[in-house]
Amino acid sequence: MDAGAGARGGGAPLAWRAQTIKVHAVQCAKCGKFRSIPCKRLYERIRADILERPWVCEDAIQWNAKVNCELPDAFEGNSHFVLTMDKPGVPATPAGWDRSVHIRAGPGNEHFSDIFYFAPGNASVSARRLRSMKGVERYIDKHPESCPKSDGLRKDRCDDFRRHFSFARPNPPHGFVKRDMRY
Repeated sequence: MDAGAGARGGGAPLAWRAQTIKVHAVQCAKCGKFRSIPCKRLYERIRADILERPWVCEDAIQWNAKVNCELPDAFEGNSHFVLTMDKPGVPATPAGWDRSVHIRAGPGNEHFSDIFYFAPGNASVSARRLRSMKGVERYIDKHPESCPKSDGLRKDRCDDFRRHFSFARPNPPHGFVKRDMRY
C-alpha cells in the first residue's frame, strides 16, 4: 500500500524537501500498479484491512468504474511523487482524529519520516499534536471524553481505544540512504 508526495524516481535527481503526504494510493495485488485513492479516510480503511483482504484494481469501481489492471500505473513516469510503502495493517485513524505522515528533508536524515496524530478539539495545534504512544496515553488520560462512547466502563473504553493508533513509519522509497550507514 502506498501514500505519495514529493518526487518519484526517474532520470533527474530528487530535490528533497520536508513535506506532508497529501496524495494516497494503493498497489493492486494482481497487477502491481498503483491507483490513486480519492480520500484519506478510504485509504486508511483499505490499509487497515489489506492483510485480510488484498486490494485489487476492480475494488476501485466504487469511485471510478473505468479502473482495471489493463490501465497504466497512475504514477508511472510522474517525477512529482515519492511513493512510500505504508506498513500493512496500520489501523484506521479514529473519527475526529488525524494521522499525518511528515517526510523529512532528504536522504541525509537518519529517519525517513515522522508520524503525528492530531487530537480533536479547539486547543492549539501544538497542544493537540501527539508524537508517540506515550503522548496518546497522556492525552487520553487527561481527556477521557475523547474516547468513543461505549456501554462499558470509561477505562475499558479508553484502553481499547489505544489500539487505533500506530506510529509505524512508512518504508522509504528505493534509493533512500540513511545517514552514517556503514557496510
